[in-house]
Order: sequence, then C-alpha cells, then structure tokens
Amino acid sequence: MTRQIITWNDYGESHYIGPVYEAGIPEGASRYVNNNPHDSWRTLLPYYIDAYKSGNQSTTTPEEDIITYWYRPNPSSAGSAGGTTGNNPAMGQPVMAPGKVSQDKVFVTVLVQEPSQVTVQIGSEGTPTTLDANHAGINHFSVPFNGQTGPVSLAIVRDGKTVVSTTGPAITTECTDGLVNWNAIVGSAKPSNTTVDKTV
Repeated sequence: MTRQIITWNDYGESHYIGPVYEAGIPEGASRYVNNNPHDSWRTLLPYYIDAYKSGNQSTTTPEEDIITYWYRPNPSSAGSAGGTTGNNPAMGQPVMAPGKVSQDKVFVTVLVQEPSQVTVQIGSEGTPTTLDANHAGINHFSVPFNGQTGPVSLAIVRDGKTVVSTTGPAITTECTDGLVNWNAIVGSAKPSNTTVDKTV
C-alpha cells in the first residue's frame, strides 16, 4: 500500500521536501534555496507513517539506525531579519520576531534499533550535549545554539560505540548580504554513510 504526501514545494517560504527545481524558485529566493535541499526530511516519512497508523511511535523499529537533523545556518541575532516576520499581520496574527518562531536550536530526530545515546556538538570547543534515546524507534530532541558557532557534529552511541555519526555545515554569524538565512539546513546519516566509526 502506498501513501501520498499532500503538500507543495514553496521555495520562497523555505517550505519544500521534494527535490529543488531551479525553475520553481521565485526571484530573490535562490540565495537561500540553491544548494540547500531538504530531501533528508523524507527519510523520516515511512517511520512517521507507521507510527501514525499504529498509534505508537515506540512500536516502529527501523531496519537501521538513522540520524536526521535540521537547523538554521545563522543565529537569529547575527544580521538583519530582512523583513521576515514570525506571523502575518494581514491574517490578523500578532507580529512576532522571526527568532521567536524559528528558534536558535539544532533539531534532531533519531531512529534507533535499541535504546541509545545521542551526542550533539556545535563547534570544536566544550563537551558534546548527550541525550538519551530511551526506546527503540523515533526519538526527537533539540539543542540550543547558546552562542556557539561552527560545524555541527552528531552521533548515535550504543554500548560505548559510535554506530552512526555525521557533521553538518557550520553555524556562523557571517550572513550573506547581512541577512539572516531563515532556511533550514537538513541532513541525515545511516551506518552505510557514517563519517566516523570509533569507540567513545
């Protein structure tokens, strides 16, 4: 049985899960859409569909461990909002600063075969944040930027061994044309494409 995801790919609003088609990018949006696919969000779909159908996310055990992550490349205070608001006043919504809606956090969803630990480190200084994925299946976390910048390293660790790891692009206060990029960087990793395999 197949499932169809009903949505649209609105590149101008950074709202897309399908492949990026250059012809569909509105004028002015290419600076934050080009080379920034959101394909890795689709990695989660089969598991969320199963969890929805079963009514229990912990009953969905993946065939392999998977990390999926997303975050903005710039802290919300790093540059100009460029006219972006958190709500639409034309729709009767109260205007909010975009940084209150799109938070300065690294969001992580892991699909694990067994209870595991998840580590997230922004930059090379300090110690990683360690999170507990307490059950097999879907586990979701977020880690605040807390003023840290640099590449984002993520790993699933079980029984003291790194089973999946990956590193995402750097969070930086350097904004293109002085404008905060509100689009999400999205990535994922499985054991077959993990970048590090070491004992911790």
